[in-house]
Amino acid sequence: MEKLSLGLTATLFSLASSLAIAAPEDCSSNFSVEGSFFKGKVYKTSAELPAIKPEAAFRKAYIYTSANGFTISSADKEMGVISASQGVSYGQGKSVPLNIQIEPVGSGSKISMLYSTSGGVSSPDDAVKKHFCSTIAEAAKG
Repeated sequence: MEKLSLGLTATLFSLASSLAIAAPEDCSSNFSVEGSFFKGKVYKTSAELPAIKPEAAFRKAYIYTSANGFTISSADKEMGVISASQGVSYGQGKSVPLNIQIEPVGSGSKISMLYSTSGGVSSPDDAVKKHFCSTIAEAAKG
């Protein structure tokens, strides 16, 4: 019975790990950029975290966001919304908003992210994508 229990535990751990790892892939494939340097850009992505409860994903996303260059302007755990911003270099007080929405999906959650630059403000697309996917990977750890 002990061998069966260890084997089942290892199988469940492996499955949980693969579900958590899938989130960054969803992030990359769902990543989009619209707009231009002159009009401003809107960056978006989302990923489902089937094994992670919304409360756990919210906590991890909040901690990661605040520890990585963003100022949290508001957060509503009940609604699953984190609003943050990042100052713009040489922007004379300008900031760029980041919104994170975490909602229940089945027994897990879905995380959606949106980052909007105004006209004349530039963010490297790859850097935004990396931050999005890193945030989602952290949320996937629950």
